[in-house]
Amino acid sequence: MTYELKTCINLSVKMSPWDIAVLRDVVRAEDPEKGLFVVRSLPGNERKGIACSVKTESGKVFLVTCKDVANPENIGRNDGGRLVADRFCTRYRKHNRSKHRKEIQDIRNDNKFSFIPLAQTNYSTFQLYENGKGTFTKQCYSLAVIDNKRSKRIDWSYNEVNQRHVLQTDHDLGNSAMILGSPVLWTDGIKTFVVGVVGSDSDFPLLPIFFETNSHKIPGKKD
Repeated sequence: MTYELKTCINLSVKMSPWDIAVLRDVVRAEDPEKGLFVVRSLPGNERKGIACSVKTESGKVFLVTCKDVANPENIGRNDGGRLVADRFCTRYRKHNRSKHRKEIQDIRNDNKFSFIPLAQTNYSTFQLYENGKGTFTKQCYSLAVIDNKRSKRIDWSYNEVNQRHVLQTDHDLGNSAMILGSPVLWTDGIKTFVVGVVGSDSDFPLLPIFFETNSHKIPGKKD
């Protein structure tokens, strides 16, 4: 059915073994979910959304998300506002924060995407796919993360009439931050790639934003 924002969350849904197998094809590590991060604002620990780690051709590692999740205006404010990114961990709240929590101090964004440099390069990383000039119309999906303890697959299907992707789900998402900024994933039958991230606009609380030519030219960074 078509996704509608609701006020409750079904916490009983877990990823199937098939979803885990797909994720292991997506990322270059044995624990692919560790390529996912939950972005929070401090003080208050408010959840902003999701980011995923990607590696550039030069070997640099970044978190990528949408500008609604991480924006330079969110850090370094006079009121002490900060952003942190908690790497996916089933032991969240009891895990080693010095190892799993990233303090966000640098955000490089354009009008769609935000890239956050990571000093460490040993993270699980997703593979980027540049769509070029054409419109992306293929079936794809995203991942919602609940309490940093589990993730679930949410499918996008292309509506030919409206000429846009529509979120298809049987899950109840009570908060758009459960999926906002999440990677949009697509497989060519052999490999799985990140083709964009989940964003929003004035008309749709959630919609996929796809990479285009030069989307991977990270602002403020010489390639």
